[in-house]
Amino acid sequence: MSARPAIEQALRDILGRKGIGRPITDDMPIFGAGLDSLDFAELVARLEETLGVDPFAAAFTPQNVSTLARLIEIYEHAARDPG
Repeated sequence: MSARPAIEQALRDILGRKGIGRPITDDMPIFGAGLDSLDFAELVARLEETLGVDPFAAAFTPQNVSTLARLIEIYEHAARDPG
């Protein structure tokens, strides 16, 4: 199962609430898209609830996230290998 739909929807919701209506693309920089560290924490919490995994609890750090494509890759890796 791809993490993409859940991640894209959560991003749309958070950015929409902030009044940012930018397109969601693979090369979109996560922190350059208008998200701050609090928004990122909300995103991770929502995705843990939705996807049942928090890749940042163990192996990855927010510094590993540069683009939407990288964020999706991190979540899909964590879903395959939760340990």
